[in-house]
Amino acid sequence: MVKLNIEEIKRSLLNPKLKTIILTHSDMDGIASAAILIRYLKLHRGLDYDEIKVLFVGPSTLLNALQLVKKSNCGIYITDISINERHRRGIINELKRLKRNGNRIYWIDHHHWREETVKEIEKIIDWITVKKTPSAARIVYMALNSSDEVSGRIADYADDIDSLTDRLEESFTLRVLSFKNEWREKLLRKFSEGVIVNGEVREEGVKIRRLIDREVEKALKKAKIMWTKGKRKFAFIDLREAKLPKSWLARKVAEKYNLDFTMVLRKSNAISLYIGSKKNSEINLLPIAKHYGGGGHTFACGFKLKLSLKSKILNYLTFGRYISGEVKEAVELAKLKL
Repeated sequence: MVKLNIEEIKRSLLNPKLKTIILTHSDMDGIASAAILIRYLKLHRGLDYDEIKVLFVGPSTLLNALQLVKKSNCGIYITDISINERHRRGIINELKRLKRNGNRIYWIDHHHWREETVKEIEKIIDWITVKKTPSAARIVYMALNSSDEVSGRIADYADDIDSLTDRLEESFTLRVLSFKNEWREKLLRKFSEGVIVNGEVREEGVKIRRLIDREVEKALKKAKIMWTKGKRKFAFIDLREAKLPKSWLARKVAEKYNLDFTMVLRKSNAISLYIGSKKNSEINLLPIAKHYGGGGHTFACGFKLKLSLKSKILNYLTFGRYISGEVKEAVELAKLKL
């Protein structure tokens, strides 16, 4: 989950020069989408970097971020974030408020949406586009900045990283760095200035490669292989302490055990599901996520659980190693429904 630094956001939004606010996801696709937007705003709208503020948010924190925006007559872009249906009414109310204040609002995403939600938001904001593409950055590039060669290369990396194909040499390194708070702003700045990979990134890549074998071995040992009612083979993996991207580690486990899908415990109250490695696997994982108010893609999605006080206390007492009854119930639901 993306945690908001409320006070930092409030201070940054007081900037009198601010003309555009970008709310984007904190992963590599979100960073790439924002970088392409910044290049577009600088090249075609004449904006300087200090006139643009990027806020890293997620589906569960988007509503809170919108509530903090008190600006008028600004451009507001939301990228690589799908609407959290639990917050749907609140988000729609905030979009209406922001429009009444004279802001221009644009929403670009590539996740799975309910058609009626898209149509409702379409009536409120200036423009929304939701398309099935490898990355949201690809849509931003094609829609706004397709004449910019650098933006095209940024979109190539976003496609490669978000689809977990890793065909480009530095994709894995960039994915890992995007999960580090201190690197998000740095990568955003580098990308928007046209620097995608440099010596500093390559040096970090060397450090990251030293972790790979050890982290994969840990993930394989933690994997608990199970079967669903529909005879799907999957693994539940506790990756709360993992130092490499959990989606990548889940893929390695799926390849090793020839799984239909993986179910990953990211945090004590957060689970992600990823399609596995079996050929012609066409499982739709999204209904499990939606059951808990989550979202994402049919092949990769996630959700948060509401933990009881007992589960929170036991998790605290075990230093984050306790697997709650709520998590076990989610695993049983996946067994039953998939």
